Amino acid sequence: GLDRMALRGANFEEVEASELVSGGYDWGVFVTAKNLKSVASFISERLATIQGVLSTATHFLLRTYKDHGQLLSEESEFQEKPSVSP
Repeated sequence: GLDRMALRGANFEEVEASELVSGGYDWGVFVTAKNLKSVASFISERLATIQGVLSTATHFLLRTYKDHGQLLSEESEFQEKPSVSP
C-alpha cells in the first residue's frame, strides 16, 4: 500500500520529491507552493485525503546552507535570522 500511496501523491504538480523515509513517518514529501496558506491547503485537502495517510507533520525549509555538495554562502552571510511571513 505504501508504494501505491506514495506514487499517487507524487503525481501532484506541487510535489517536488516523494521519498520512503525511516523514523516517525514512512513517507517524505517536498512540496512547492506560492505561499504558506497554499501549502497548508494542499496538504490538508490533497495529501492527507489519500487512502492510507493516517497523519501528517509539516516542516518548512527556511534556509539551505549546502546543496548537492555545494556550499551556498559564506558564514558571514548567515548572521541574520531568515525572514518568515504568513
